[in-house]
Amino acid sequence: MSEDVPVSNKRPGRPRVYITPSVLKSALEAGATVADIAKTHNCHVKTVYRAIESSGLKDFLTTRYSISKETLERLYPEKTEREVAEELGCSTTTVHRALVKYGINRVRKAPQGERSSRSKHTEAMVRLVRESAAKNVPVSKIAELTGIPLQTLYKIIRRKTWRHLP
Repeated sequence: MSEDVPVSNKRPGRPRVYITPSVLKSALEAGATVADIAKTHNCHVKTVYRAIESSGLKDFLTTRYSISKETLERLYPEKTEREVAEELGCSTTTVHRALVKYGINRVRKAPQGERSSRSKHTEAMVRLVRESAAKNVPVSKIAELTGIPLQTLYKIIRRKTWRHLP
């Protein structure tokens, strides 16, 4: 890596931005992000990435932002992607990419059941419907008593909806 050779973008019509490898290395070691460096040098993030690549500092970035599989497996099931990212000091995109890379299934933490803003029924009502169906009460009678449409009742009974309930 040569300290004196600046790296520039070569797009016509714009002034060239020179970022020397020594400036890049010191900024990265100081904890600056690529976006911070781009803002400081008044250039695009892609220009900074090209400069990092051509300066031989790409390894510094990949080791700095890589997440081990063990770390993800320890943190991820109990915490959301955002919480993991905050704890590790990286972006949620970095966490997501690591999950995909290691083949760890993403957990969807959307509200279920009554907690969902779209819910029209209560968990007690769903349990009542399933208990009634188990006792061979006709579905039309359950619909009459609860006011729930037949199609919705069939989905509840067959566990197409409200799967998280026993």
